[in-house]
Amino acid sequence: MTHPDPTDLPDPFDTAGLRRVVLAGWAASGARFREDANAEDLLAAGGYAGRALVELAANGVDAARDADVPARLRIRLIDGELRVANTGAPLTAAGVAGLASLRASAKRDSAGSIGFFGVGFTAVLSWTQAPRVISTTGGIRFDAEATRDAVRGLSAHLDAELERRGGHVPVLRLPWPADPEQEPPPPGFSTEVRLPLTGPARAEVGALLADPDTAPDLLWALPDLNEIDLPDRVVTRSAGPDGTVVIDDGGRRTGYRVITRSGEVPAALLAGRPVEQRGRTRWSVHWIRPLDGPTPDPLDVLSGTDAGGSCIGAPTPTDEPLSLPARLVATLPVDDTRRRLAPGPLCDYLLERAADAYLDLVQAQDPAQRWRLLPTAGFPAGPVDAALRAAIVRRAEATPLLHTAAGDLVTPGQACVLPGVDADGAAAIGQAVPGLLPPLPPAALAGLRPLGTATLTWSQVSAALAGLDRPPAFWREIYRAAAAADPRPRPDDLADIPVPLVGGRRAVGARGCLVLTELSDGASGIGGDLARRLGEVVQDLRVVHPDAAHPLLTRLGAAPAGPSAVLADPALADRVGELRRELEDVDPDPDEVRSVAGVVLDLLAAGGEPRAALLADLVVTDEDGNPWPATELLVPGAPFAELLEPDVDQVVVGNWWLDRYGRDLLVRAGVRDGIPVVTVTEPVPDALADRLPDLDEWAQAGSTDGAFRALADLDLIDEDRWPQALALIAADRRARECLAPTAAGPSYSGWWISRHALVDGRPPDQWRLASATDLAGLYDAAPAGLDAGLARWIGVRTELATVAAQDPDDLLERLADPGRTIAAAQVPGLTAAVVAALGEREVDLPDGVRTVTGAVVDAQLASVLDEPWWVQVVDAGRLVPGGAHPQAVARVLDLPLVSALGPGTVRTSGPAPAAALGRWARAAQAVGLDPEAVSLTVADAVRVSVAEHEATPVRWWGEAGRYFSDGSSESLGRVAAWAAGRWSSRALAVASAAQDGAALAEAGADSPGRPG
Repeated sequence: MTHPDPTDLPDPFDTAGLRRVVLAGWAASGARFREDANAEDLLAAGGYAGRALVELAANGVDAARDADVPARLRIRLIDGELRVANTGAPLTAAGVAGLASLRASAKRDSAGSIGFFGVGFTAVLSWTQAPRVISTTGGIRFDAEATRDAVRGLSAHLDAELERRGGHVPVLRLPWPADPEQEPPPPGFSTEVRLPLTGPARAEVGALLADPDTAPDLLWALPDLNEIDLPDRVVTRSAGPDGTVVIDDGGRRTGYRVITRSGEVPAALLAGRPVEQRGRTRWSVHWIRPLDGPTPDPLDVLSGTDAGGSCIGAPTPTDEPLSLPARLVATLPVDDTRRRLAPGPLCDYLLERAADAYLDLVQAQDPAQRWRLLPTAGFPAGPVDAALRAAIVRRAEATPLLHTAAGDLVTPGQACVLPGVDADGAAAIGQAVPGLLPPLPPAALAGLRPLGTATLTWSQVSAALAGLDRPPAFWREIYRAAAAADPRPRPDDLADIPVPLVGGRRAVGARGCLVLTELSDGASGIGGDLARRLGEVVQDLRVVHPDAAHPLLTRLGAAPAGPSAVLADPALADRVGELRRELEDVDPDPDEVRSVAGVVLDLLAAGGEPRAALLADLVVTDEDGNPWPATELLVPGAPFAELLEPDVDQVVVGNWWLDRYGRDLLVRAGVRDGIPVVTVTEPVPDALADRLPDLDEWAQAGSTDGAFRALADLDLIDEDRWPQALALIAADRRARECLAPTAAGPSYSGWWISRHALVDGRPPDQWRLASATDLAGLYDAAPAGLDAGLARWIGVRTELATVAAQDPDDLLERLADPGRTIAAAQVPGLTAAVVAALGEREVDLPDGVRTVTGAVVDAQLASVLDEPWWVQVVDAGRLVPGGAHPQAVARVLDLPLVSALGPGTVRTSGPAPAAALGRWARAAQAVGLDPEAVSLTVADAVRVSVAEHEATPVRWWGEAGRYFSDGSSESLGRVAAWAAGRWSSRALAVASAAQDGAALAEAGADSPGRPG
């Protein structure tokens, strides 16, 4: 743009005089020109590049401070020209001289001013070559082109230097008066800087003004700046409650906590500073943090640094990165570039003061969130950040910053954390662990660990809890917290955790304790009153107090304490046994009996299943109040009493027990009603073994197979009352089941009854079931009133095969007993069964044997029938049936074979009947025999003589592989069946020979038995 001749314009700030002095210096010394040009170029392209907006804002704040008015900025971009207006003192001659000089600021005597180097305005050269400053008192302009024109022709050496530099000149050394016709500053503002932007600068400035963080960053960089008026919104800073600050960004309000400290710099620290800075004796520190969380600062726009946190403001932004979650603005010394802090004692001193203020910020934070402000582990962002972090850590280590779960303040070194525990759990555990903090996230642990905060294990917590005396509900909260912890503690870590028990005692560790459980209906199986009495009565019983019970305890080794579990606990058994042993010498205290037996009976009433050993020792009182073993008492009107021998005591249980617990429960506890049913487990207690006679003998037979139920006191039953006893057993399902055999053999109760009971004066094994018809004659049928199912289990005979297998000696004895009547048809089967069962055993044989007629004959007169034709010549009353194995019968019974009487002498007479040949063919065909393959002689009559006996007529005979027949169908059918080896088919062969249709039909019928 063109400008009027400066000589024609008003020059209120004597810019002409300033130009004359500078131009004279340059004309006199080309080196001075070079020095000014190089210095300005270095500042504009180096330390102050990109800082134009913040430097202009800083000048505006200083002007407002000088005029003691609120600092306000107005920023506009108009036709490619950036305009930044400010309130405060207008432009002065001294100010113009400062702008046109290098390192000769007009603010050196203003202790509170931000700028004092005299070089900040240089920053605008990165955006423009013709800046203007328009104020209510006048205006000036700088212009690179005008400066070049003024330099040309002053001297040859300046022209040469200007040529060498390509026309580059120091822009801000020569001011010119501004055209007074130019637009004045906006109303309400005293000064406006106008920067015609270069092409590249327009995009940069446009992006800067569009960035939503630009205005807030300026406000924090310049704490005295109150308002920034932007084209699209107004951003203000105002004081909030409790020392907070509110940034209103176009109506969006954000609160910040600002901690400020200030003071006087010790004179000794200023001695080494540049002369013009020694008068700046005041220092201030500001820490800024959003009220609603950490301060995200991913891009520090004012410094142009991608810091990942924020950069320190001194007070304008530097390039010193800061890793703390808050923004620092302080009067820190900076180097010539104003981008780095100037190291030295003053900087160190002010960083220490910043650390003091940071602790104030931490303490102003919600105690539960203070950890978020502490330096975290890791590398610092730079040397200044490292120094500041170290100073903060030193203070934090010695300052009670952290609130414990118990509400106390402790230093980080006094604090400890328990990973994974929740707030309620931490509050409870904190009563035993001083310094325990509430739950914190992993990030907090990482931050606190370098400060000395310890991380506890659950093992350490468990040990610490041992010294704590608290009610049971407290311990339930401890268990809940441990169960809910993530990660969950290992059982070994809690092996010694205290566990309150009923009765006021306490266990170390849960293993071996019993935890009260709930029944399926949701009600506790063991109520509070019963639990209390358990603790009083059984001091060694480790039942967890109901108010402390928690599922965690079972994971730690405690057992579910339902009524059954408590009844099975050795401590209760010992307490009950103690009373039982005391009863042997003296009568226990009745009140003690009621207390001990009462808890046992209440456990039974709650659904518990008792151990037989426990009930065997249980002591209650009789109707006179005298202590008695419960198993020796009777309920009133007990059917068992009717079965006992006359000399057995019949003592009735006391009414107190009946009224309180009822008949059924007392019977479950062992008081006798019907025949007592007990559960037997190894080892069998003496008190129970005494009620199970011959138990060892039964067990030695190998019939036992783990726990079983049995009938007790069977030896007390009067032998004449066994029919009534068996009827009572049959009517009682539990008692009846005790007699059922097991996979290992007969039950104890069935075994004992089979040996000792009398049914109508005889043992059970001397009777048979009425249905066991194959034993008819050998055994009498059991009395009609005896239950058939029960009879099987107590030894009553059920079938021939079973008796033969179990007791063949008794079967042989009965078979040979002449006093027993046995049908002839039964004799072959009975004989075969006895012989098969005896096998090769040596036995004492009876004197007589049962013959095919059903009669018993002296064994000296008997023979075993091995060939059927001998019945025609030997008395049947002397023949023992040989069946399919006559040799075995002869060997077992020590009898001869009847065939040993032969051979016989056979005589035939008369011709064979005419029909004999056809009969023979039909009989042979019926049994699958080739009639030509048999040596057969058929005659009208056949006679046989044996030894010295006279000849006897027979129908058929066999001798040395030859057969003889009188030609009858009966004889020929028998010859065919025997010769074919199908003796059982002889009826078919005879019917075929005789062509007897009815007999053939009967022989062909194959019926396994009669219907129904």
